[in-house]
Amino acid sequence: MNLSLEFKVIDVPSQLIKLTYDIPTYYSKHICPFARPFLMTSPPADILYQQKAVNGYMINNTTFFVRQPASFCTAKAEAEMAFYCMLTGNACMNINKRLHQGQYILINDNSIPLLLNLEPGIYELHQYGYTKTHLINLTKATYPRTIFIQLLQAINEVKFTRIDSSLTEIWLETKLREILILFLDDHLSPQKEEYLDFISNNLDKEISISKLAKMYYISESTLRRSFIKKFGIPFSLYLQKVRLEKGEELLAHTNKHIHEIALQVGYRSAAAFTHAFKQHFGYTPSIIRERNAIVN
Repeated sequence: MNLSLEFKVIDVPSQLIKLTYDIPTYYSKHICPFARPFLMTSPPADILYQQKAVNGYMINNTTFFVRQPASFCTAKAEAEMAFYCMLTGNACMNINKRLHQGQYILINDNSIPLLLNLEPGIYELHQYGYTKTHLINLTKATYPRTIFIQLLQAINEVKFTRIDSSLTEIWLETKLREILILFLDDHLSPQKEEYLDFISNNLDKEISISKLAKMYYISESTLRRSFIKKFGIPFSLYLQKVRLEKGEELLAHTNKHIHEIALQVGYRSAAAFTHAFKQHFGYTPSIIRERNAIVN
């Protein structure tokens, strides 16, 4: 099977679309050595493709350079099942979900074109495609999941590792098998996502390892190890990170008072929230409000 992935820019006439292997130097930092890049140019956006098929597996690294709001849909997506990893930017998808930076999603029906609505900016979508023979035990999960630290390390090895050309095929096939195992392990353990969802939905409450362990029938030691494995940080730092990132989102997109936001994300006072926020982001919550005031 010839596995590949290509996007078309919706509502842009074909005569305005150009394909070239001559990559401008200002895109060079986005080139990965695992495959020869080619560029699709159009008035609203350029798309940098890097693709390689290896014995029934597929690797695609697609970078969108969007100059004006545009919609893209897959014109060619031949893998029977694929994992889309959002490495840069956030995309609105036709499956009524947002794929945020640092998340991946499993698409198991390529008969429905994937639609992306993108605002001006740079977006990097990394994809792995597999045939059914590779996926006999894969569950049918279709919601975005966090790109955990081991998976991110494997992705970066595929993107950036240089290896002798005589070993490229066998090395990539081995690496793709490893990535498939990581995907399978993540999807065959639904309880991991359940307790992460609980954390996200209960930031205003007291949350502890012992409470989560009792709720999901997991030993505390196993649960602690899972946070290190998945995120590279202990549970306490993960909880703080989620609380502060949610606080940042509320500051940017609501008019709620800082004290109200602090309580909503689990801090007892605006002062405690502000102190932790500044330590994490390097600036105070009031800076976000000032930026929004300037924009508006």
